[in-house]
Amino acid sequence: GKGKGKGKGKGKGGAKSGKAHVVRQSFVYLRELEFHLDSTTGRSTSRLSKKLTAMGVADTLRVIERASVASGVVTNDEFRTLLDTYTAMQRKRDPLAAIARHFTLLPVRVAAMVAQDEHHKDVLVALGREVPKKWLLQERKDALAAEGAVDFNTNAELEEESEDCDELAGLCFEAELSLIGFDE
Repeated sequence: GKGKGKGKGKGKGGAKSGKAHVVRQSFVYLRELEFHLDSTTGRSTSRLSKKLTAMGVADTLRVIERASVASGVVTNDEFRTLLDTYTAMQRKRDPLAAIARHFTLLPVRVAAMVAQDEHHKDVLVALGREVPKKWLLQERKDALAAEGAVDFNTNAELEEESEDCDELAGLCFEAELSLIGFDE
């Protein structure tokens, strides 16, 4: 039959369970990310919103306001807690900051993409992500160069990492081209 929860979907054991699959996501305040990347206080510069639009991930932003409670996005308690936390963070940096009426959240995975794109190691670590080995090698090379020293092992590893990155980029590019019909 075509009753609720039945169908041809594949769940555990090949049968549909009828239960909704809930995907939990972690979010960060967009304004907080902006502060840590740019050291800006006061009003938002909107730089990150524009960057996210250019990256094609602006649809991951979640503007939370009083209407979000009525539409079921968040409960009233969640809204109050999130808004109070946001306002407290803003007032910690600027005691004269107004009480916020809304705020913007973005998924941690998107925040990590931005931190990686901007080579911001501290934010990447704070978001629980690994710092790319190439960054660490480059830091070591730069620190040694500042002291007038050279580590040939570091240089060799850095070159290997660059070749690996170039090779992966080439494979991704080839896969992308074949997907749109330009394969050889």
